[in-house]
Amino acid sequence: MRFILATVATLLICTCVGAQSDSEQDAKLQFFESKIRPVLIKACYECHSNDSDELQGGLLVDSHQGLLVGGDSGPAIVPGSPADSLFMDAIRYGEDSYQMPPSGKLPDAVIADFEQWIADGAVDPRQASANSAAKANDPVELDPERHWAFQPLDRSVVAPQVTSEWPRTDIDRFLWRRMHDNQLSPASDVKPSVLVRRLYFDLIGLPPSADDLGEWTTDWSDQKLAALVDSLLASEDFGRHWGRHWLDVVRYAESSGGGRTLIFPNAWRYRDYIIDAFNSDLPYDQFVIQQIAGDLLPADTEAERRSQLTATGFLALGPTNYELQDKELLRMEVVDEQLDTIGKAMMGLTIGCARCHDHKFDPIPAKDYYAMAGVFRSTKTFTLGNVANFIERSLLSEQQQQAYEAGQQAIAKAKAEKDALQIELQQRQANQINVVAQLDDDQAELHGKWVSSNHTAGFVGDGYRHDGAKQKGEKWARYRLAIPATANGPLFVEMSYTSGSNRSSAVPVLIRYGDVEQTVNVNQTKPPASGSFQRLLPLDAPQAAKEIVVEIRNSDPQGHTIIDAVRLVSDLATDDQQAVWQAELAQLQSDLAAAEQKLAAAERTHNTDVPRAMTVLEEAEPGDWHQHIRGEIRNLGPVVPRGVLTSLATSASTTMPAEQSGRLEFAQWVASPENGLTVRVIVNRIWSHLMGHGIVTTPDNFGAMGQAPSHPELLDYLANQFQQDGWSMKRLIRRIVLSRAYRIGESAQLQQQDSANQFFAYRTARRLTGEEIRDAMLLASGQLQPADGGPSQRPGTKKELGYDFGKDLRRSVYVPWFRNTQLDFIRVFDGPNPNVVTGQRTVSAIPSQALLLMNSPFVAECADTLTQRFHQDNPVADLQALYLNSIGRLPTEEEQSLCLPLWTSDQPSVVSHALLQSVDFLFVK
Repeated sequence: MRFILATVATLLICTCVGAQSDSEQDAKLQFFESKIRPVLIKACYECHSNDSDELQGGLLVDSHQGLLVGGDSGPAIVPGSPADSLFMDAIRYGEDSYQMPPSGKLPDAVIADFEQWIADGAVDPRQASANSAAKANDPVELDPERHWAFQPLDRSVVAPQVTSEWPRTDIDRFLWRRMHDNQLSPASDVKPSVLVRRLYFDLIGLPPSADDLGEWTTDWSDQKLAALVDSLLASEDFGRHWGRHWLDVVRYAESSGGGRTLIFPNAWRYRDYIIDAFNSDLPYDQFVIQQIAGDLLPADTEAERRSQLTATGFLALGPTNYELQDKELLRMEVVDEQLDTIGKAMMGLTIGCARCHDHKFDPIPAKDYYAMAGVFRSTKTFTLGNVANFIERSLLSEQQQQAYEAGQQAIAKAKAEKDALQIELQQRQANQINVVAQLDDDQAELHGKWVSSNHTAGFVGDGYRHDGAKQKGEKWARYRLAIPATANGPLFVEMSYTSGSNRSSAVPVLIRYGDVEQTVNVNQTKPPASGSFQRLLPLDAPQAAKEIVVEIRNSDPQGHTIIDAVRLVSDLATDDQQAVWQAELAQLQSDLAAAEQKLAAAERTHNTDVPRAMTVLEEAEPGDWHQHIRGEIRNLGPVVPRGVLTSLATSASTTMPAEQSGRLEFAQWVASPENGLTVRVIVNRIWSHLMGHGIVTTPDNFGAMGQAPSHPELLDYLANQFQQDGWSMKRLIRRIVLSRAYRIGESAQLQQQDSANQFFAYRTARRLTGEEIRDAMLLASGQLQPADGGPSQRPGTKKELGYDFGKDLRRSVYVPWFRNTQLDFIRVFDGPNPNVVTGQRTVSAIPSQALLLMNSPFVAECADTLTQRFHQDNPVADLQALYLNSIGRLPTEEEQSLCLPLWTSDQPSVVSHALLQSVDFLFVK
């Protein structure tokens, strides 16, 4: 068995993907443009660029080559090694180095950015100029006609006419034409069972059962396949799987991230909105508009209003440093993050690069950036404070809100009545007694360990103590109260305690004075009769004794025993007055009990748990804003009217209303049918999830630094069809998976001819995501719970550090998704970085993945439960059923002969454990 497990681990490790993904490279480029280039321009170009009046030290920093070659002291940077880079010594103000810039040391955060940039390989797209580098304020030539992505959709594109019998759909005709032009032929179709498993994982993220696979033999038809696709698209699991794809793109998380990360307790409502939107096939243009400006849309029903309001959580869920003390900087950081996310997620543009200067590659001038920033500066995303906070709004209807407020008033009135009676009762009790002697718990002689607490109100002094419900009969507290010679009249012993349902109901209290010794049992589950104190008994001729000893023991085997203060009191009233006082006291106690019942009834009737969603608000005074020179917060340039990208102006690009932010108009521009970028981006995203990679292989960047489409006509054809189908994502998915191109399999020969598979002539096996692996294990072992939606965090969660994910058996999309803490399966199997847009996950194969699969208690438990499902009376049939329900096929003869002795041993789970780690389980062909 160890050999089997070792083989599995070796297969996983040796499949290691060494190449850096396009998304990672794009992120590093974005980091340079937003964090590094602006600082170099501002702090270094004056003395170290080709335009310097007098070049200092022979060092040029206005190109990548200049930094690598360096100046008189040698290379300025060593990519991958900040410690060996002279540039880092200089900006750190090292004692034996040049201290740069001479005007003053850069902030620590900026120095950390440079260190990270160099450590990550110093990605830098700048090229050295033969004459001189561009000055910081030189305009960049912005010509949208030079780049394919900024062109309108080609409405005239049609599928080519081909003579081959291979194509079944227009998609196939586009692909076949390019294959044929490049002397390629498509790979053979896969077996029906392989295609079915592919469809299940691609459409709902779960494997088919053995019964599902059993229906697919060589006798199958296109109609049967279409019916299967329709049933999967109609499944609730479709939205759970495809909703997770979108959550990757919109950097979804349930915490803010950063040092003192804030928990987002209601972020799950946005997640459920996304899942519902996919399941209901909400048209994509409406999907986009609702997320940007749902709170500004009209609604026909309360359910629609709540849904649209929840959708705007998209703007509020970003990684935000709420502790930032410079609130103006915080405001622009949030605006920049929102624009950057909208740009990459919905239009495939790196809009954030234009915050400090005109975009160096794409037609996005800084002026346009601040025209759009004015829209989001006119939107309120957080509340001010020493530590800012996110905004949540009630999801109650106007009528429900009025009822809620009336209920809160009823609760407040009942509470005020109860509090007034309680105060009157306490005053009446205090006015009728004289405290002769009193000792608190910290003045008692204690035996055993008593735990200090102030959890439950009603104690005397700073707190009380309890026995922790441990070592019953072994702990006691002894109070020695002196009886003054001047004490007159009858004396009474009283003790205080805080009551509760978890208290002891028969606490023995021993009272000794002179020759008298008496024991009273006190029920601490019920509140004391007189405020905080319970009268125990009167003393018989106490003047003969000098002191009284009160001893409380924890002999009651049930509950917590409480010790607090003990006192001696004398009544001041005459017998007649005492009778009146007792009657009044009894009436007050009765009134208080009735008031407490009234308050409890009001709280039950008027639920105080108001459903809330993270969202945004309109600023009280929306308006246009200044351009920030070099992106500096307080270096204000001219005011820029709110607007959109001039290079993508459409008929929806209307003037922004003076009394509103302009978010709705902005959203309508993003989702306009004339905005070719938006529709191309979503079509490409859907294609990439189904076909292995996108027609554009940089799904988050359609700009000049991204890749050109491999099949531009096909992309525009699908975009046109998508709009004609009412922006239906389900219909587009159906169109793609019913193509012949979706059915083809692997081909070693074609992989040699076209290693990047840019012509989609073959398929490569896809490693499942961490969520798919975990969900498939739960399903195979029969543990997957069908619970749908709702909160993911445990109630009362205040922090993510050290969060115990416990044993949540729902699908992984419902697992808490924090920014700093993630479930091990998601983290180890290349889960997305929730701080940035992730349109394409990295796929790696590293030793920690194999180790997790071998050593995880979760995997071991799934293996045991899987074994219990299929380990019956017929070893061969049971083993075959195990294979079918875990990896979707029967064992080969060799596998069967190898596994049967283990399956019939006293540890059959080793077979199940090995299958859950196998390549056939972890990959879909």
